[in-house]
Amino acid sequence: MVFKTIYPLILGSTSPRRKEILSLLGLNFSIQAPSCDETYKAENFLDPFQITAYLAEKKALSISAAPDHLVLGVDTLVYLDGKILGKPQDKSEALSYLKLLNNRVHIVASGVALCQGGTLLASGHELTQVQFGNWSLEVLSTYAQTTEPLDKAGAYAIQGQGAFLTERINGCFYNIMGLPLAKTLAMLKPFLN
Repeated sequence: MVFKTIYPLILGSTSPRRKEILSLLGLNFSIQAPSCDETYKAENFLDPFQITAYLAEKKALSISAAPDHLVLGVDTLVYLDGKILGKPQDKSEALSYLKLLNNRVHIVASGVALCQGGTLLASGHELTQVQFGNWSLEVLSTYAQTTEPLDKAGAYAIQGQGAFLTERINGCFYNIMGLPLAKTLAMLKPFLN
């Protein structure tokens, strides 16, 4: 099926995974990197998962000045034991994340925001529970030494080599990749023809 938006759509992200997921809908869209400060103070959020919606909004608003375009902003984080695991800085941090996640259930949260003409139209977040299998330190170290974990929240790619880490999921698979498909489509629905 091919969906068409009544306004040109911009994906405010350079993530190849988000591009791939959005392409599944058959949508025509362009890509523009957001131009905003992505810092936040975690203590300003009662619900840590709202951080993703907040950052998605900032990203979308940073490039949504044109009134004749829709802009989709997205942000993803991994959450375990009150700690946010973003993109690791290096392979050592990637391994430390993988050791924390090993044989545990964690949450992947993605915020999605839709803007037009500098106005926020819709915003929300999606949560998916992920259960990692129980892997040896040697296996985790070998995976951490690849380049795959370095640009992924939580230091793994469920759609790549890191698929082996996951034992089961509860929720949207595409959310783990970085773009909750059903939530995104629901936001776009009023603008589809």
